[in-house]
Formats: sequence, C-alpha cells, structure tokens
Amino acid sequence: MLAAVCVPVFVGALDLTVVSAALPAIIFELGIPLQRGLGEASWIVSGYLLAYALGIVLFARGSDLVGRRTAFLVALVLFAIGSWLVATAREAPATLIADVVRTAGGRPDASESALYAVIIGRAVQGFAAGALVPVALALVGDLFAEGRRAFPLGVVVAIDTAGWVLGQLWGGVVVQLLPWQAIFWLNLPLTAVAFIAAWRWLPRPAQGGAHRPFDLPGGILLTIALTGLNVALSGNESGRAGLGVPDQAPAYVLPALVVAAAALAAFVARELRTPDPLIDLRPFAGRLSLAIAVNGLVGAALMVGLVSVPLLVNAAAFGAGPTAALVSGALLSSLTVPLAIAALGGGALVRRVGDRALAVAGLALAALGFALLTQIPPEAAREAVTGALGPEAVAMSVALLVAGVGLGLTVAPLATVVIDAAVPRDRGSAAAVVVAFRLIGMMVAVSALTTYGVRRWAALSPEAFAGIGTTDGQRIQGAVLALTSRITAEMAATAVGICVVAVLLALGLPPAREPAASPPGGA
Repeated sequence: MLAAVCVPVFVGALDLTVVSAALPAIIFELGIPLQRGLGEASWIVSGYLLAYALGIVLFARGSDLVGRRTAFLVALVLFAIGSWLVATAREAPATLIADVVRTAGGRPDASESALYAVIIGRAVQGFAAGALVPVALALVGDLFAEGRRAFPLGVVVAIDTAGWVLGQLWGGVVVQLLPWQAIFWLNLPLTAVAFIAAWRWLPRPAQGGAHRPFDLPGGILLTIALTGLNVALSGNESGRAGLGVPDQAPAYVLPALVVAAAALAAFVARELRTPDPLIDLRPFAGRLSLAIAVNGLVGAALMVGLVSVPLLVNAAAFGAGPTAALVSGALLSSLTVPLAIAALGGGALVRRVGDRALAVAGLALAALGFALLTQIPPEAAREAVTGALGPEAVAMSVALLVAGVGLGLTVAPLATVVIDAAVPRDRGSAAAVVVAFRLIGMMVAVSALTTYGVRRWAALSPEAFAGIGTTDGQRIQGAVLALTSRITAEMAATAVGICVVAVLLALGLPPAREPAASPPGGA
C-alpha cells in the first residue's frame, strides 16, 4: 500500500527538476527567440514550481473534505493530462488551449502557441504533483498509528526529495538517448499503473467531513500571494538585455512583492478568523511554529547544494553541454542519496531519541558538511568533469554526503511534530504546511542565491580577469573556475549560517514524548 502512494509521488517529484536538463532542447525545437522569449520560457520551470506549491495547500484541504483516496486519484488524472499536454505541445488540442490563453493575454504571435502549451501543461503537472505529496503524508497519518508513523513518513518525504533532486540526472540521460517528449510520454504508463494500484488498495473514504465548506477566499488570497512572490523572485531582465548584469531589478518586482505581502497578511488574518480555514494556523501559534520555520530553513540550506554544485561543474566544464548536466547530477547524488537513506533511518531513530534531539543532531551534521564544502578547491570540479577520482573530488563528495545525511535526519522529526499535533480531519492541511514551508524556503533561496551570485560575479570579475586577453582560452577558463569556486564557497558558508540558526530554533521544539505509563496494578 505504501508503494502505491510513493511511486506517483516520486514521478511527480522527478518532473519538478527534470525539465532543467531538457530546457535547451525544448527552446531549440520550439524555435523560441532568445532575446524575446527566454523570459517566458523560464515559466516552464517557475510555473511548475508555483503550481506545485498551490497544489500542496489546496489539494491538501480538499483531501480533508472529500477523502484521501478521491483526492489522490484526481491528482493522478490531472498529472497524466498535464504530461500529455507537454508531450503534444505542437499538436492539437494542446495548441488550441494555448491559443485561447495566448490571445486572452494579448500575445498575437501564433508561433508562441507551442511554448504556451508547454507552460500550461507544466502548470497542470505541477498542481497535480504538489497535490500528491500532502495527500500521501496524510494517508500515512490515517493508515498508521501515532507510534508507527515516523518511518513511513520518512519514506514518503525521502522519496519526494530523491525524486525532485534526481530529476536533472534523469532528464540528462533521457535527452541524450531520446527526444525530450519521451520524458513526458513515460509518465503516462507509470501514472496508469499508480492509478490502478491506488484504486485497488487505498481505503475508501469514511462518511462525514465533506459538509465542511472549502475556504475559497482563502485559496484565492494564497494564490495571489504565491503568484506575486513567484513573479517577484523570477524578475530578471538580463535574458532580454544580453549577458550584462542589470543595474537594478525590473520595475514590477517591488509592486509584486507588495501585492504578495498584502495578500499573505490578508490570508493569515482570514485563516485565524474563519471557522473552516484552508489551513488551520492556530495549532502552530506556539512551539510548533518553530518546526515550520526550521523546515523552511532546511529547504533553503538544501537548495544551496542544489545550486552551487551544478554552478561549479558548469564552470569546470566550460561549455561541455549535456556532459555538465550528467556530471552535476552524479555529484548531487552524493548529497541526495544519503539524504534519502538518512530520512528512512531518521524515521526509525525518532522513536528512540525524540524529535528535538534528532533534528538538532541532523542540523549540526549538515552545518559540518557545508563547512567542509567551503574548503573544496576548484580542482575538485575539474576532476569530476574529466572523470578523475582525485582526492579533491572525493573530498567534495564526502562533504556533500555529510550535509545530505544531516538534512535527511531532520525529515521525519519535523514532519511528525506537526502531523502528530493535528486532529485526524486536519492532517491533510498539516501535511501541506510541512511541505509548503520547505518549498517556500527553496524558492526564497533560489532567488537570493541567484541575485547574490550575479552581483558577486559583477563585483569580482574585473580583478579576476585583469590582464587576461580575450584569446587566451585556457587562462579565461581558469579564471572562470576560480571565481565560481570562490562564490560557491561563500554560498556554502551561507548554508552553514542557515543551519546554525535552524539549530537554535530546533532547540525550542517540543521535547520527546514519554511513553504512556501503565495503570497501577498492571493490566
């Protein structure tokens, strides 16, 4: 039964990052003009991320109302539809749907229909994939007793994490062997098998609870808040202005942030007031809010590894194309595979050492791993690209392994603290909070790291490239790698600071629960 839940979660998580390897092929085949269309093409990635976050929250509440099984099956159908729309982006009816959206948006150029079809399909995919995660976590809460939830919760979250982290490697392999559409065609048989398994083995919903209204105003406010945040974080005009660093952020960034903040404040106020909120925030007013905050910091720290490693590998590859994607994906497995294994082990350990102790230990270990990563020289990435298993490349893998184990150990305790505190009818919403805040931490980290990297590159480039001629390719490559290595080391140092802050917050988590005492006289 747990496998029936985990397989579609893994497939949906793969598609969160799989397109990063396929994006160059998609842009080339669809004929997207770089100067005019690259900003819109970025929504192939960011649209999925936005819809993923919305799906997490909206479907989680829907699962509390209509039942986990129904919500899970609907999400699988939507994921299949989204995959089919992307795979058939240059054919009807995908282009017909895209034409409606394109025309409504005031874009008369019919050549962009295929691009819009891909974006729409990715958004449908993301919404469904995001829905699968909290519904799966809530199913674990329904199917397992409180003392037995930690391990299966660790399994689901580890599968989810492994999926979206291994997506880049999977996409790179598929694109080298098959057309990029194969990534999305392969989703259809996997989704069909998952649908049959879920239909067969997941329990049918019990009666009751469906009469509770869905908080539509809250859903609208949350959608506006997350959309505004995503628009602001995606604000980058450098793709339209060439390779230069923009002097200032686009004009729409500040208004988008204001709209997002206002909508978020209105959402929180409504959720605290309404008797049937989309997310019941009241249980998180005390120390449980610390678990939510730590979860967001864990997502931010993890994103440092996911951003810095490919950045450094691409600098070492210096135009090696698909090879860089494969190498960075292989290196990232040093972070993600131990993370997934540690998440499983953490589910078993949490019952012995307690939520707080395990979370603190994991975060301290992650801080050590990122600290080791700050000491990795540029030669580590060069060795990895050339296939040499030298001491620097091994040291880099060890640092990523330590960080991955540490972050993985936090998965189960942070999830169980929140989900165990929720009443049965609200477990879907509680699971949504766990996943959504980790995702928000990742979104904020991506924006911050991108801005930091661009600004630091602009500030350090004059000194790094001083005295190097434009035809001296070898010295240019060395300067690029050295500069990138310095910036990624600074990013890793930032992750150390994030983990330290998370440790301080985790110390305030509720203490380990004592086992229930036996009644006097035995029995």
